[in-house]
Amino acid sequence: MNDPFAGIEDEAPRAPADLRAELLRNAHRGYATLRKVFVQQPNDAPSRPSILGDMVTGRQENALRLLLLTLALEALRDLKLPPSRWAEMLGTVRPCSPHQFSRAVQQLEERKLVQRTGTSRLLGLIPLLEDGSGADYTRPTAVGAEVGRGFFIIPDDAWLTGLIDRLRLPGLAMFLVCLHDTHQHPSFQVPLDKMSFWYGISERTAERGYNELLAQNVLRTRVQMVTAPRTPSGLRPITHRALSDPYSKDARELLQATARARVRAQNTAATAV
Repeated sequence: MNDPFAGIEDEAPRAPADLRAELLRNAHRGYATLRKVFVQQPNDAPSRPSILGDMVTGRQENALRLLLLTLALEALRDLKLPPSRWAEMLGTVRPCSPHQFSRAVQQLEERKLVQRTGTSRLLGLIPLLEDGSGADYTRPTAVGAEVGRGFFIIPDDAWLTGLIDRLRLPGLAMFLVCLHDTHQHPSFQVPLDKMSFWYGISERTAERGYNELLAQNVLRTRVQMVTAPRTPSGLRPITHRALSDPYSKDARELLQATARARVRAQNTAATAV
């Protein structure tokens, strides 16, 4: 008698990074959106620092990484996984224990940034509005929501290449600041000693974050000498910063245009049936 079970082999569980990549593909977006108010309060606010700076001060690295993952998987609203699998997806470079994951969820709940669903065995995470109001989440491009200047995107490449895993809290924070500040212009110029005033991030932390991005070949800099009558030389340096591809302004705009074209093609195909 031939073996009726020939060719049937046990499968291995997906590695955390592979599972995360599969989920990102299933989300069919290619990027996550993040409202600018999470990084910085509007121009007319009495104080410009926002939730990001507060999370950096509170050393909530796992919580920040988890928020970015929740936003990246926002389209999979019915997704529920064991807490241990969530923790593994956060800890592909530095282990994240179930306790640390639980603490990160609690921190995001306290900030009214996520809502948990499901059970303790199969947990789902749904983002709330990024301003910490606790309001239901809507995509920034949805009808009735602010568009254009009100948000920026985070390409999935940041996850697929492991960049977000390798960055520590200063690097994560400054990556978001760079994305925020290059949404409308390809480069930006904010002196280190102004970071606390604008973003609630100390000069030392900002410098560490920039150095992390430089080490990952994500950040580009250009020092420009400008006139300064009060200096002995009559000049002073200012540093312009920009992100490298695939995170540059041009690359992100192309990513968004490609996504819009894909949606239009799908809608055209659906109406033709």
